[in-house]
Amino acid sequence: RFCFQDSCRRTLHAARNKRMVRLLEVTLPPLPGGTERQSIEDNRLKAELAEAEFVLVQSEFSARSVERLGISPDRILRYHLGVDTDYFRPRAGVRRPGPLRVLFLGGTSFRKGVHHLFQAWTELKLDKAELILSGNRLEGMDQLPKNIPNCRILGRVPDSEYLQLLQDAD
Repeated sequence: RFCFQDSCRRTLHAARNKRMVRLLEVTLPPLPGGTERQSIEDNRLKAELAEAEFVLVQSEFSARSVERLGISPDRILRYHLGVDTDYFRPRAGVRRPGPLRVLFLGGTSFRKGVHHLFQAWTELKLDKAELILSGNRLEGMDQLPKNIPNCRILGRVPDSEYLQLLQDAD
C-alpha cells in the first residue's frame, strides 16, 4: 500500500495487519522550530513513519530529515524529480518589455519559505520589479504580511498556464 504523508496512519496500520508492503512518501519533512502546530505535525509524521515499511523521499534533505526521526537508511528510497526540457524552455526571441519579474510557483506556505521571500523582497526595495506568486494557498498564509510591494498573488492557475508564467518571468 502506498500513502502520502499526513493522511494515512490508519491506512498504513490496516496494511500492516494484512501483511502488505507499506510505502510512505514524505514530501515535506519536518521543519526546525517549536510551535505547537509543528509539534502536532511532527507527531503525526512519526506515527506514520512507525507504520511504514519504506519511506520514499525526493531529496537528500528529506532523507536526512527522516533519518533524524529514527528511520534507518536502508528503509529510505530516493527518487529525484526531473523536468521536461522539451516543454519547459525559455521563450524564443526578445524578452517581453516591462519590469524585472520574479515568479514563485508552488504551494504558498511557511513550509515552502514564502515568509523569507516576502522579507527579502521587502528589504530589496526594487521599485521597478514585480513579484508574482502562483499556487495553492496553504495553512498559515493568513499570518503573512498583507502589503508586499509590487506583489501579485494569483492563487492556483490551470496547468496550461504554467509555461506562460515561467516564460514571462526573469
